[in-house]
Amino acid sequence: VTAADLTASPAAAYPNTVRWAHAAHRVGLDGLVWMSRLCNDAPAYVFFGRALSYAQLKAQAEALAGWLHVVGVRKGDRVALYMQNCPQWVTGYFAVLRADAVVVPVNAMSKALEVESYAKDSGAVAAVVAARPLPLRP
Repeated sequence: VTAADLTASPAAAYPNTVRWAHAAHRVGLDGLVWMSRLCNDAPAYVFFGRALSYAQLKAQAEALAGWLHVVGVRKGDRVALYMQNCPQWVTGYFAVLRADAVVVPVNAMSKALEVESYAKDSGAVAAVVAARPLPLRP
């Protein structure tokens, strides 16, 4: 299976893609590691004209995953991602997965009370957030 097979396949191939993804997960295949091996220097994404390679994304995600472990995130823990669509969101997403934790995406437009509810309901033990803090509750 190549990256093109996964992204360029017709809708009818979706059941096969799901079976492949489940099989890959069972044997512990990390999609970011796989892509960095296949396409190491290729752009993982381009944001406002600036490209980040799969190798760079993998290194950033592993560094953040290490920090998550240092602050106490363990396998199966939930970690909230609260930020706009940006490169840091992608890094945070893969870092949480690399830490064997569960991603809890939080809409960046959510108000403080909503974020508090998401955190409580999901059982999130940590959060990766943008630099701009939440406004205080009224």
